[in-house]
Amino acid sequence: MSLGIEKHEPGTMFQEKQYTVVKKVGNASDTIEKHNHPDYTILFTVIRGTILVTLNEVENHTLSAGMVLRFDGTNFIQAKFIDDGECIVTLLKK
Repeated sequence: MSLGIEKHEPGTMFQEKQYTVVKKVGNASDTIEKHNHPDYTILFTVIRGTILVTLNEVENHTLSAGMVLRFDGTNFIQAKFIDDGECIVTLLKK
């Protein structure tokens, strides 16, 4: 029996009572539509490419590989892949 679990496919990677980990993959100009997660703190980690993240339609963050954006999930997020990329979104239950 393994002590650790490895996953690499897009979609929900891990989900427990206190957290969810989701992998998103996109091509240049793909978008993540406006939404929020009110009961969570969000860690948005870019692992490949560049992604423009907009919070509440007013605050922009241009994130490249290795960068992490933390924000309260009550805020609305939308994003656009500037080039082909991947990100890991970690939702931590408040």
